[in-house]
Formats: sequence, structure tokens, C-alpha cells
Amino acid sequence: MSIISFPLIVQQQFTWHILQTVVNIFAVPVFGTIIVPLVMLGYFGQRFPIIVDSANAIIHFFAALIDWLAVLPGNIVIGKIPELCTTLLIVFGFCMFCREKIIVSRARLIWLLLLASTILIIKRPLTGEFTTFDIGQGDAALIRTPLNHTVTVVDTGGQVTFGEKQSWQVKQYERSKGETVIVNYLHSLGIDTIDHLILTHHDQDHIGNAKEILRFMHVKKILMPAGMRSQQSFKAQILPYLKKTEVFEVTESNQVNDLPLHIYHPLTVGQAGNEDSIALYGVLGGMRVLTAGDLDRAGERLLAERHPEMRVDLVKLGHHGSRTATDPITFSK
Repeated sequence: MSIISFPLIVQQQFTWHILQTVVNIFAVPVFGTIIVPLVMLGYFGQRFPIIVDSANAIIHFFAALIDWLAVLPGNIVIGKIPELCTTLLIVFGFCMFCREKIIVSRARLIWLLLLASTILIIKRPLTGEFTTFDIGQGDAALIRTPLNHTVTVVDTGGQVTFGEKQSWQVKQYERSKGETVIVNYLHSLGIDTIDHLILTHHDQDHIGNAKEILRFMHVKKILMPAGMRSQQSFKAQILPYLKKTEVFEVTESNQVNDLPLHIYHPLTVGQAGNEDSIALYGVLGGMRVLTAGDLDRAGERLLAERHPEMRVDLVKLGHHGSRTATDPITFSK
């Protein structure tokens, strides 16, 4: 059953946990004999809050247990298998159960070769990409070079809240966009490691989802503007979730050798605010790219003055397209 279901599951969730087959042996009977009846009981017993609350508590416990098992060591990121390959893997999987031994042995060999070649193509693409995420609140972007030589994520987005939420606004079980959008997309590309996580400055809508990135991905380096390590936002939002990730505070004078773009800003140590945002410039796929977080117009004009040779084909609008940034006079020159 695992051989047949494997390509279908990976095609949808992009990963396979080595404990998945074992867990399914126990989870499927529990789901059928406990979870489904609880859902029906909660639906038809809506007049009795104690029944609904009890059913929800058990279902949430079951979901939390599955989530806990999912983050245990052993999760293998494979990527999104194309539909044609998925179909072929299923067909050859069924062939493994034929009575003819010669068919079984050849089916196993073809199945393994097809899976291995597919994973290789997914994980070592010939082209790179610059992608911005539809993250809702804030900024988040991915830069990866051909063959996934380097994988860089610039900011993570994050929900900004004003004041305390009312009790009816608090969801008991909710996944952030960092997990459902960023991590999910990276896994679909077969990416399990981020070489550089760049946090351009300390605003919540740029670093709020960093904890999910650090939880579900292996992050080698975090780059942030010089002065951010002393800020409360770093101590609360980043520091508690660090594992073996190296943290670097950078300025224009601190270039990172394997970073696909050059650091053009900040120039000095600051408070990691908008005016201290990390600005990146370089060539990607033949296009000259500039992305500068929430850097204001004064900062952009300073960049133009310090680098008069700089020409830009693609600019990620500053401060979410706010009129306080992306000076039209500066970028028309």
C-alpha cells in the first residue's frame, strides 16, 4: 500500500517521512473508529456545548500529535513529482505484485530509476528563479541559482496585529503563511536547506514568519542589518528559534562570498529600522535586480549617489510600493 500511495502523497505534500508508513498503520484505524464518529457527534450534538467542546478537544489533540510526529527527524523533502511520473510510478508499483518474477524485478528496477531521476531533476534544476510570495502582510522573496547552488530567502512576511484580539477572533488551530506558503513552496521545489535567510530590518511584517522557517527548514545563515541583534524584536522573534544557524550583522563593507547579490546598504550600524534596511543589487538571469526592504527615498537617493554606475532592470518596490519609497526621480535616471 505504501508503494502505491507514495507517489500520490509526495505529489501533493512534497515530503515523505520515514515514520509515515508506521504511523499510518495506527492512524488509519483511529481516524475511522474515533475521529469520524466524533465529527458526526459534534455535528448532531450542537445543542450540547459539552459534547462539541469534548469532540473538538480530542480532534485537536489528534491533529497536534500528527504535527508533532511530522517534525521529528526523518522527514525527507522530495519535491513536486510531475503528474506523468506519478502515473508511471503507480503503474510500475502495481506491476511489483505480479506473479511473474521477471516482471516484478524489472518493475522494481524501473520504479527506482524513474524515482531517482525525477528527484535529481527536481533538486538540480538547470535554471534559477527570483520569486516573490503572495504572503499577505509584508514582504518575502526567493532567490535560487541554477542547480540550486545557493538558496536565498529575503524576508518572511508576518501578520501585524493592532491591540489584543477578542476571544472570538482567536483561532484554536491555525497555520501561518510562513508554513503554508513559503515552506510549502520551497518543499515543492525539493528544497530542504536555505543558505541565506536575509531579514532586511526588524518590522513584524518582514520577520514575523521567521520562526516557522527556522522550525521547518535547515537555515545555514541569517543576515540582518548591523545593530539588529540588540533589538527586542530579534531577541523575541528570532533568538529563541535558532538552532545551528549562524547569525551575521552586515553593512555594505561586510560582503558574503556565496550570496548571489551584493549588499549595498546599510552603510553603518543602526537600529534595524526602515532607514537601515538591507539593500541588495546584482545580476540574476541576465537582469539587474534591486531589492531594498523598506528603505525610504532618502536611502535610495544615497544609493544612487554612491553607485552612479548602477542600472536596474527589475526593482522590488520599496516599502510595499508606499509613496515614502521608490523615488520616481531616482529610478528615472
